[in-house]
Amino acid sequence: MLLDALLALRHIEVRHPARWGAKSPMRIISGETGSVRTDVLPLAAGVAVAVAGAGAALALTHFGSPLRAPFALFHLFATPAAALSAWLPGMDRTGRLVFSVSGSLAVNLLTAQALTALDSRSARNSVLIISVAALIIFLSARIPRTRKDPRTRKDRSNRKSQFRTRA
Repeated sequence: MLLDALLALRHIEVRHPARWGAKSPMRIISGETGSVRTDVLPLAAGVAVAVAGAGAALALTHFGSPLRAPFALFHLFATPAAALSAWLPGMDRTGRLVFSVSGSLAVNLLTAQALTALDSRSARNSVLIISVAALIIFLSARIPRTRKDPRTRKDRSNRKSQFRTRA
């Protein structure tokens, strides 16, 4: 009886599709990069936000840490770039990246120029002003815009003709 069970098992193994080259559904390993990319981008964005926030906190509190300078510099360049990228939702990634980086550089240069002219240049002031400027830029991109439709405006020449007929 034990021998019959072993022979039956061998018979099942011989008929198994995996033995003849078919892939078993339990052993499929996909080499797709698309699934990895969708998981990595939000994670990288979260890490960037955390590093920028830590840089702002370290610069504003004057905490003596060796990470204060690199994190604060990351905050100074990444925060305006992220705020400026909110202005271009329909643009392709390359154009948005170029615009955001160049705009961030311009915001930082204008801030440094203003702080130098006021003789109050410090890391704390720079982080504070850049944060406020980025917040204003980001919020201005999120304000809903209403445009007046020219077709709904009444024609003034029509009004004038109505007054002429009465007089």
